[in-house]
Amino acid sequence: MLDEKPSILIGVLGGMGPAATVDFVAKLIAATHAARDQDHIPLTIWSNPRIPNRNEALQVPGAPSPLPHLIYGVRQLEAQGASFIAIACNTAHHWHGEMQAAVSIPILHIADVAIAAMRAAGLKAGDAIGLMCSDGTLASGYYDARLDAAGFKTLRPTAAMQQRMMGCIYAVKEGKLDLAKDLALEVAGDFLAMGARNLLLACTELPIALGEAEMARLPCLDVTSAFADACVRHALALERQNQGVA
Repeated sequence: MLDEKPSILIGVLGGMGPAATVDFVAKLIAATHAARDQDHIPLTIWSNPRIPNRNEALQVPGAPSPLPHLIYGVRQLEAQGASFIAIACNTAHHWHGEMQAAVSIPILHIADVAIAAMRAAGLKAGDAIGLMCSDGTLASGYYDARLDAAGFKTLRPTAAMQQRMMGCIYAVKEGKLDLAKDLALEVAGDFLAMGARNLLLACTELPIALGEAEMARLPCLDVTSAFADACVRHALALERQNQGVA
């Protein structure tokens, strides 16, 4: 009997939001060196846009928690045979520990990947980093903790900057990309005026808002792209290990 199970399978927990999930998957494909279909890495995607709002859960007393839905999603990916899981949402990583405890396969952490990518890009301890992210990610503090541990100087937004940031994020969710770009550029400019050496695009809607051309002009790290690159490297290393190749 033919065993059709792939030797490696990336599980993507998405839907938060849908466009951000599509962007992440497109970057997974772009990060894979392939000359034919068979060179790409098998994926399984659990995309549930109806998971309760992560930002409200972290900020509004009594708001519904997304955690039961997140745990259900990662368990579905494990049941589908995923080798490891990538969560295509920065804010959802607040519950990374609980999700990891619910499954036996690894769940990569997007912030760990971001810190490694910043170091690889030549950023050093003491460099000022502008943290562009959602209200929930800001409230969670997991990026701050990792940036501080790495010796970076974390620049957090003012209340007015963060209000524009959330306007940008929701403009992407509504498909208002021109407005999203304008708001993202305003916040980026404010961070640069504050002395940021680099901008950490720590929300999966931000690369969609800015687009490739604007990101190329800014000193920034597209965390979505860095995460996709790391997932491809991890998948290929696991596949070589499974095949007994050094």
